[in-house]
Amino acid sequence: MESMIRVLIADNHPIVRYGLSMLLAGESDIELVGEATNGEEAVRQALDLCPDVIIMDLALPVRDGPSTTRELTQKTPGTRVLVLSMWDDDTHVRSAIEAGAAGFLTKDASTAQLLTSIRAVHQGIRVFDAKVMAMLRSVEHGATSKRQTPIDALTVREEEILSLVAQGMSNREIAHHANLAHHTVTAHVRSILSKLHCVNRTQAALLAHDHGLAIPTALTQLA
Repeated sequence: MESMIRVLIADNHPIVRYGLSMLLAGESDIELVGEATNGEEAVRQALDLCPDVIIMDLALPVRDGPSTTRELTQKTPGTRVLVLSMWDDDTHVRSAIEAGAAGFLTKDASTAQLLTSIRAVHQGIRVFDAKVMAMLRSVEHGATSKRQTPIDALTVREEEILSLVAQGMSNREIAHHANLAHHTVTAHVRSILSKLHCVNRTQAALLAHDHGLAIPTALTQLA
């Protein structure tokens, strides 16, 4: 039997904490071990309870989410911080990532996305939703180079799927991993091969490695 994923919620809004607690209560492999209303409480409870994952709001009182995350990554390295925030601008996203957050979701994420992300970060996988990844890639591309590559023809979702193809996942495994229908993944893979002018998945995977997509964009393995 697999061990339970111990989760701590850090959010100063009671209705958000209640909603999250009700959601987690319905999952057989997740256990809610605590709730914190500010950054200092989050640190104290994390040290006492040793959660596997902390769902972290950025707009915490007393001590904000990024500074709390930074301290937690130093004092409780075995705990993964999954940011769940209404802010998705470049400044807040980068501050969370630089502080050591293992993932970043906006509060309009679906319940399925949140549950999948909790399990993913617990397994050592970094998770960023499509909106955040699109913003980060836009900033990165603007700051580095205007040079076009075949990868630039892909949508954000196609890049995510290509990166999973490059890890050797089958369409069925990708569908399960990304919470997509099998036929949807098949259509995306067909589009990817067409846009990249590849005759098979192996060629596409090699191209992904050449352009740094062997590590997924939306789901990247923690160092």
